[in-house]
Amino acid sequence: RTAPPRRGDPTPTQILRGLAGQSGGLHFMLNLNDDVNATFTQVAFELRHQYLLGFTPARLDGGVHELEVRTRNDRLTVRARKFYLAPRPPVRGPEHTR
Repeated sequence: RTAPPRRGDPTPTQILRGLAGQSGGLHFMLNLNDDVNATFTQVAFELRHQYLLGFTPARLDGGVHELEVRTRNDRLTVRARKFYLAPRPPVRGPEHTR
């Protein structure tokens, strides 16, 4: 059972927009009278114009680090997550100690 919302609490839409923004995604809101085709057209456009980037973190410390993705072309829109969690270095057992 959840507590009732209190004044000043974020709405579900605000929470979804925040999660989408932090993870580099978008949030599409549809109301009963909205044009579903236009929304799906926008989603399809986004899916056709995306790239996947990868990198190896400089530090394997298990910490949360800021992440910034930029392009040299100011006409492009970049949406990317704002932070990443670096993995911890592998733990070596006593059999690996010399």
